[in-house]
Amino acid sequence: MIHLVEKEFKINPKIFSFKKENIFSSILGTLLAGVMVAVSTYMFTLLYNKFAAFNAETAFAIIYLFLLTIVSLMYAVVIARKTFFNERDNQITITKPIDRFALIGSKALYLFLVLLTFELILFAPHYVTFGIKAGRFPGYYMLVIFSIIFHTLFDLGIALILIIGLEGLMRFLKRNVPMRVILTLLVMITLTAIYGYVLMLFLNLINGNTISYLFSAETIRSMKVIASKLYPDVFISQSLLTMNVENVFAYYSIAIAIFIMGIVILYIFFPLVVNLFNESNSRRKKKLRRSKNQTMALFKKEFLVMTRDNENPSSFTSLVVIGPILTVMVVASINNSFKSGIFSIYSAILPNFMQNVNILIVLLFSSLISLGGTSLLRSEDKSIRLVKIIPYSLTKQMFVKMSIPLLATVIANTLALVALVSFNFIGWKLFVFLLFAVILLNASLIALSFRSEIQNFRKPNNPNSLASFIAVFLPAIIVAFNMVTSIMWGFSEYLVYSIDIGVLLILGAFVGGYLKRNFRNDIHALEVIN
Repeated sequence: MIHLVEKEFKINPKIFSFKKENIFSSILGTLLAGVMVAVSTYMFTLLYNKFAAFNAETAFAIIYLFLLTIVSLMYAVVIARKTFFNERDNQITITKPIDRFALIGSKALYLFLVLLTFELILFAPHYVTFGIKAGRFPGYYMLVIFSIIFHTLFDLGIALILIIGLEGLMRFLKRNVPMRVILTLLVMITLTAIYGYVLMLFLNLINGNTISYLFSAETIRSMKVIASKLYPDVFISQSLLTMNVENVFAYYSIAIAIFIMGIVILYIFFPLVVNLFNESNSRRKKKLRRSKNQTMALFKKEFLVMTRDNENPSSFTSLVVIGPILTVMVVASINNSFKSGIFSIYSAILPNFMQNVNILIVLLFSSLISLGGTSLLRSEDKSIRLVKIIPYSLTKQMFVKMSIPLLATVIANTLALVALVSFNFIGWKLFVFLLFAVILLNASLIALSFRSEIQNFRKPNNPNSLASFIAVFLPAIIVAFNMVTSIMWGFSEYLVYSIDIGVLLILGAFVGGYLKRNFRNDIHALEVIN
């Protein structure tokens, strides 16, 4: 059992890693998680203070924590499915004389430890903030930690019950690419709309603007009614927040029962579902039409490879479609918040402040899109040998692979920039600069990601630390340079933009040197490692 748990930590994504090739990714992931939790806790504190004036802080806290529960449950379902339906792992373990209970128990224990870490980070700051605001005694904080353990059991139990049906749905959608893309886009558009609303609310709060519709008498009454009906989560949140611990133990019982039910259901159906899916995969054959045009055939082949992958097409397609919308929403919200309120002083004092903020947002979001589509070799899976023997230039195949995410990124960001110019959030000078910057930066990131994939081709999780590091820190460095030179030396916009493009051209030159010297050799070296 211990060896099986150790195996799960080796084959599944690591939250933290101190190996040289993973250190940047771990640092960036940690910083991102810290920022998200800090923003969420800060927003919780601001809203708590406002609702406290209407004697509705407890009802607000219950609803807020319920929304966090939905987030934690979604995360639990995603990682549970990835853990239990890891195709390569199941091909090995399902045919070995491993006790089924030990196999399921080891995966469940791994998931519990990962989820517990996630939920402690997510929930504890909010419960601690409430405890400080409400003046709770030390026993409250001990009860919070104990309750989060059972909250993790509850989420894991629900996830174990749902993942078999979810895996069946994902297998169906894998065979129906248009339906999968449409469904993914609908989900992402909904989440984007929710994100936009929350972003607007957050910026209005920290900017000191009033949001009267949130604090009407009818809204307060409705919120209290809703907070009392959020079963079973209300058992734990309301009991903890009001220190009426009777219902806490009811929640503990429910959590244990749900977890046991999930284990039993998975114990019965897991091997049947895995074997059924493996048989359907082995019987499935696709008829392909030959294309006389070599380049078109390569593009068609890359599309089929992308759509064969469960994760890459959905996530990348979503980023391509949602990226421009999200970029425009964030730029619009940030620009509006700096036009009035406490933040307006920055745009009044600092030269070209809003232009630099817009540069940072656009470059960060464009990098996110391009890095989302850079699983160039991993999507080939076991067919990498065929890539090397088909009668097409191997170098040309790889350039086609790299051109797809770059082309998608450029088109997506061009649409975003056109929208920003149309709504007068940016000027034409900034539009032209950002268009060139997006092309140069993301072409370099895609090439660096390709290099990283070659170096780590046989690893289950290909680290992409250098490209991730550049994607985050280079835009920040460019913006910091722009602001410093504008303040200290009064550089004009044209000069600043020219220097920025020069920096990106230097990066592109280094990447171009790699492509010229080592690209072909690296591709052919895959023959040795595959």
